[in-house]
Amino acid sequence: MRAGPSTRSSRLSRRGRAVAAAGALALALAGCSLIGGEEPAPAAQPDRTVEVIDGPLAETAIDREQLPYPFAELPAFAPGWDDVPQYAAGVFMGLHDAGGVLEFTAVDAHGKELWRVQRPASCSGYVLAAQPPGEAGDPGSAGVPGATGDELPADEAVAILTDVGTTEDALAATTATGYNLLTGQVRWGPVQLPGPHQGPGPVFAGASPASAVGAGGPRQALDPFTGEVIADEAEEEGLEIVGVYDDVLVVARGGEIIATKATAGGPELWRLPVADLDPTGTLTGRVNALAGVPAVAGYAVLTRGEARTGAVVDVRTGEVIDTGIRDIAFDPAGDVLLTLDAQTLAGYSGGEPQWSRGVSEGMRISAAGGVLAYLRSDTSVEIVNTVTGEDAVAYPPEAPGFAVPALITESGAGIFALEAITLLGLPPAP
Repeated sequence: MRAGPSTRSSRLSRRGRAVAAAGALALALAGCSLIGGEEPAPAAQPDRTVEVIDGPLAETAIDREQLPYPFAELPAFAPGWDDVPQYAAGVFMGLHDAGGVLEFTAVDAHGKELWRVQRPASCSGYVLAAQPPGEAGDPGSAGVPGATGDELPADEAVAILTDVGTTEDALAATTATGYNLLTGQVRWGPVQLPGPHQGPGPVFAGASPASAVGAGGPRQALDPFTGEVIADEAEEEGLEIVGVYDDVLVVARGGEIIATKATAGGPELWRLPVADLDPTGTLTGRVNALAGVPAVAGYAVLTRGEARTGAVVDVRTGEVIDTGIRDIAFDPAGDVLLTLDAQTLAGYSGGEPQWSRGVSEGMRISAAGGVLAYLRSDTSVEIVNTVTGEDAVAYPPEAPGFAVPALITESGAGIFALEAITLLGLPPAP
């Protein structure tokens, strides 16, 4: 299904850009670079005490005529987030500006608000991590990193929040604390960090002394389930920390990409030549995750330097699925990994190609779920069946506009950027 640059699709795009601008502001507030150890200017003081809510959000009224068919009858909630939340193990976490501080709120897929906590409006960030299926209670077990299935036990998932404060050694020290994502109970921390969150996963870096604002110094990676340091570029020459994907640490060293369990001294899982990321041999620079493309279902897009495309790598096995890719998504309903290069969308299942097709210029994958992929540009929307690769229909013909999901869970809940960030949740649990 295609929607051209009509008034209705343009109107939706303007709303989307407005929400994106608010999100960009929130993200700008969530990072910092401390130059020369200077103490931040006085600001509103957050309440760092976890407030347990454990109660349903009130349903909100929305224009349902613009919703895709799978979401048309689901209850709608407005948690108050300023940007699209993160999600793991059946729980969303988002943030909003609460009078000069950032308030982080956890909400489950049924619209129940679980807990909230505050952090300063600068030098604060967060990341979620989930234990792989079948490995609950074993922080070092290998499994399926990056999976976002509702079947994972939420009490084995963590929310890692950073903070800033003074210590005996620094005027403004960044710390991290790990919380049980379901209950808000502290699992570990606070532990001191070299600087703010860099990602993917619990990866942090301070500013290089001789660098400009925004340039990162040596990176440090933590075990997401214990807070223990598992890799530190400042302690090992030639080490490049690529990211932590739930229970898998990925680094580069000596021309190879190496994955280990994300524990201190964790066993090696696989190795891959760096050259396999770029068959053309044109990319240079350090190995990193492609900016703006988060890992999905254990797949990450890895690249070098400031390149705008990369290789899709299964971080469980080290298998390279596709190269020259600028976006990915995963549809759990069809068990299909979607990859997007300049103008070709492809579907993979079990690491094997299933189909490929052309899409319009400027398209990005907004979300995938329920055997549908939602692609959008500034002016139009395209819907693709993830199993067959054929055009699909997701909206009624009389729809006044197209509300496009930004996130879809395995259970069918969705996040939409409408007039506010909106959760289309599941019916109440029996």
